[in-house]
Amino acid sequence: MTETVRVGYVLPSRELAVAGDLGTERLLALADMAASSGYDSLWVSDSPLGRARVDGLSLLAALAGRLPRMHLGTSVLIPALRHPVMLAYVLASLDRLAPGRLTLGAGVGLPGPALSDQFAAVGLAADRPFARMADTIAVCRRLWGAEGAVRPQSPFIDVAEPVDVQPRPSTPGGPPFWLGGTGPRARRLVARHLDGWMPYLQDASRFRDGWDEIRQCAADHGRPDGALSAAFVPTILIGQSRRTAGELREYCVRYYGCDPEELSLRRPGFFAGDTQACLEWLAPFVEAGARTVILRFATLRSAEDQLLRTAEHIIPALRRLPSGRGTHQENP
Repeated sequence: MTETVRVGYVLPSRELAVAGDLGTERLLALADMAASSGYDSLWVSDSPLGRARVDGLSLLAALAGRLPRMHLGTSVLIPALRHPVMLAYVLASLDRLAPGRLTLGAGVGLPGPALSDQFAAVGLAADRPFARMADTIAVCRRLWGAEGAVRPQSPFIDVAEPVDVQPRPSTPGGPPFWLGGTGPRARRLVARHLDGWMPYLQDASRFRDGWDEIRQCAADHGRPDGALSAAFVPTILIGQSRRTAGELREYCVRYYGCDPEELSLRRPGFFAGDTQACLEWLAPFVEAGARTVILRFATLRSAEDQLLRTAEHIIPALRRLPSGRGTHQENP
């Protein structure tokens, strides 16, 4: 049976903040528009205290009740920026608000002074970011899976007394974790312990090779085919007019501090062009195994226009593409 590609939308909390809007009214309106236009899922970014934006987990809580049929996710959460016990509690509560509708995309954040400053602001060390992320996820799962109070074992935190996280998540074992990393350690972690892969990559061949490696490693560790999901997270801008070119330049300079020609280096998984060219760029990622495509739009001005144009022209075409290689978990 052919598995239909599912399409998600990353709400532009940071883009709106860059443009001077730190409110929630337009974000919620965009979420409503996406839900009524055929998108399958809504995703939020996370960088507390790094770049101004509405807190992603708070936004997901609002969306859980507002849009009870939409799948929700983080793209991506930085787990190590929160104390693992408190994160387990918050995520368990969020999974109760959106039972069976939550996917936790996770990552280590972009390395540099801005990320180190965020860790310092909350009194946490920024060293060994990958190990801290993996450990935070492991602690969450240990707390979610325990039958009573347990004392988390961790090289990074010291919990003096056993902890009983209540309520437990509605999803047995807790909501799935997908990883946004692309390196060898990230691929091994996905294959052995996590639930999905959602990299930022410019070339479909790298996606294909990485997904093949993950599936083989998972099989070598006794995980059944279909235990994992693969997603692709592109940033796109549809259109080739002078106005679109101006939007793209403004976005690059104000959001990333670079020229459009440099954006694929700063943010792999970037495309700007007309609808047909965009589909021709996306199709090889789907063929390589991506069954969820999570879209960001490279604009500070016309999020509504990009969302609707994509819903009309891109989403139906993506859903007609044949299944990629391998079976997957049921994707959001």
